[in-house]
Amino acid sequence: MQHGELTERIRRVIGELPPTMRRVAQFMDRNPVEVVALSAAELAEALGTSDATIVRTAKALGYSGLSELKRSLTRELSQGTPVDNFQRTLQISDADALRAGLQSIKSTNEILHGLASGASAQVLERMICRLDSGQRIALFGLGPSAHVVQYGAHQLRRQGRAALLLDATGRDLADRMLQLAPGDVLLMLSYSVPNGEAWAVVDEALMHSIPILLITNSQDNPLIRKVDEAIALPRGGARGMALNGASFAFLEALLVGLSVRAPARTDAGLAKLERYRTNIDRLG
Repeated sequence: MQHGELTERIRRVIGELPPTMRRVAQFMDRNPVEVVALSAAELAEALGTSDATIVRTAKALGYSGLSELKRSLTRELSQGTPVDNFQRTLQISDADALRAGLQSIKSTNEILHGLASGASAQVLERMICRLDSGQRIALFGLGPSAHVVQYGAHQLRRQGRAALLLDATGRDLADRMLQLAPGDVLLMLSYSVPNGEAWAVVDEALMHSIPILLITNSQDNPLIRKVDEAIALPRGGARGMALNGASFAFLEALLVGLSVRAPARTDAGLAKLERYRTNIDRLG
């Protein structure tokens, strides 16, 4: 099975590699999913060698290390169809339902662990500040992401904030876009190759000087060059079916941060919600 860049690199140097590294390289070419999913130590155990040999093999293939090799494979594998992704889920879990479920939890947990500190935490803080500065928050998401942004808009309204949903597809989106205006802040969920709707919304936002914040799955997303802030959260496509857990958790973090950023507004919004509920119960 051919895997583009990695296969070509192996082909060029395979004759120069020592026997052990040659065996590692051939394993990498035949088992890209395992290479992405396993650590150097786990790969070494599977091949009966040392983790140092795994890393040396990656470097011999022209990568800076195993991490760069994994990123390259992830980009290639993530271009697959939903069927491809599901087949990888079956492969890596040995078609075991519990193992597949636990793997999805593990994958999401690994991403979330990195969000709590360092550069990701700084991006989170800047995004909260940007969103808080807007008179209204517009949320863009299509397909499964539409349900995520619908939840976001629901929670924002409970906090007493104005929200605009941009979750329609095709020409139906144009009617929603009519409402975009200066003073808005745009939060987008857009993954892999941006569709026409995403580009159209970005163009309109730029025309109105609307700040754009992007949640995506890859630093290679061309929209990153157009937006004010972006965070890339892998969705698991290289390890199997695309997962939205990390994106949802990051959105939830934004919402909680916003609620605390403007406590008086949040209190007023929730008090209004409770008043309406009480009135409904009284009249029901």
